[in-house]
Amino acid sequence: MSYLAGVKKEDLRSLCEDLGLTITSKMSVLNLKDLIINDIKYDEEFTREHLKGIIQHRKSDYEQKLREIESERAFKLEKLRLSQPKQSATTHGLGAEKPTLDVQKLLPKFKAQDDDIENFVT
Repeated sequence: MSYLAGVKKEDLRSLCEDLGLTITSKMSVLNLKDLIINDIKYDEEFTREHLKGIIQHRKSDYEQKLREIESERAFKLEKLRLSQPKQSATTHGLGAEKPTLDVQKLLPKFKAQDDDIENFVT
């Protein structure tokens, strides 16, 4: 009976369902413990071992979910890291080169002997 002390309500509910006991959603932990102990087919060793299995299964499911969440976070972080240099290069003008106009090459050179100054002033 002491193996039922400190057990979570969800584990007791799962144990009751596995044992074929009728439970309601409003039952407290104490009511669930009494229902298990007062069952006609109650076998302490069997229920103890079955409860251990239920707890181990719940913990392994929880750890698996944590690993999946951590893996997803690592994937998102890596995705951000890979996209970050592209963003910073374009925002700082490093990645995309802007076309530059060389004014000296666009305008014709003035030759004092051959050209008229009026063409270059206007």
